Amino acid sequence: MGSWKRELTAAEGYQFARSAGLEVLAMLRSGLGSLDQVKRVVKVEGIVNSVPEFERPNIVLNGFSDLMREVFGKKGAKRGRCRERTCFGKIQRSWPA
Repeated sequence: MGSWKRELTAAEGYQFARSAGLEVLAMLRSGLGSLDQVKRVVKVEGIVNSVPEFERPNIVLNGFSDLMREVFGKKGAKRGRCRERTCFGKIQRSWPA
């Protein structure tokens, strides 16, 4: 895959995080039987594989948060609230997020 700023852009990171969100939704639906069982998104934590110069990890995480809001409406994740992001220079399997 790669890391942000070296091989990938913030926009590509946004889409990758959104795809990760779709996988999370699929697991939730499989485990709960229906996404209607979700009462709210309490916290979003994201790990971004980036070079030290990358200054936009929040844009990457927005891909996930925006999807949760689209799916769950007011009970979805809100940008800037209850979010935590961590940047690493290298993570397992070179996944970008």
